[in-house]
Amino acid sequence: MSSLRYTLSVSVANLLESLGTAPVSAGELLNQLLENHPEYGGGIAREVVPIAETSGDSVPVDGWIDRVARLFRFEESSELHGRLMVVGLAMMDERVRARLISTGLLQAVAGEVQEGVEALLTPEARKTWRIIESRWHDSGAISITPADPPSKAPERTQSRIPDPAPSPPPASAVGDLSQSAAPVSSAAPDIEEPPQSSAAEVSQ
Repeated sequence: MSSLRYTLSVSVANLLESLGTAPVSAGELLNQLLENHPEYGGGIAREVVPIAETSGDSVPVDGWIDRVARLFRFEESSELHGRLMVVGLAMMDERVRARLISTGLLQAVAGEVQEGVEALLTPEARKTWRIIESRWHDSGAISITPADPPSKAPERTQSRIPDPAPSPPPASAVGDLSQSAAPVSSAAPDIEEPPQSSAAEVSQ
């Protein structure tokens, strides 16, 4: 993980306050985030909660924040905000990922990241993200990219410095999405294919 300082948006800092130190799954953490922000994905978020499907382990919220942060290249004063948490959690939990792709929420939220998801990811995480993108296109899932992403109101931020030399993420941290591309974690499980259909189940 980068040793540069980054900040937590109010949305992410609130997860620490509301869920405390008890271990939670990626799905439980995402449920809380989307309940707090039903406007994510142009309002698709309010139709997706609750997310019951989860395939990874349970860790405290600050552990999830650190795992997600490792996927991104933070410059000085960069912010880890709620939409990046959605992207990161989807990358790390295959069932959550399948649910978000099938509903169109992952595609929509990615389109709302003003900085651009790919531009923020580390090189290895970018490879994984491109495979995820190809999977939702191959499955016929609808990609929703708002023409005018919502402007982001200034948020109070909380400084955070990643713990030095963190231990590698567990096998469930990032799904093994393709044999032809190097996954973020070689010991990660295979991705669960999203439902094959001519159009995704999208509630908008």
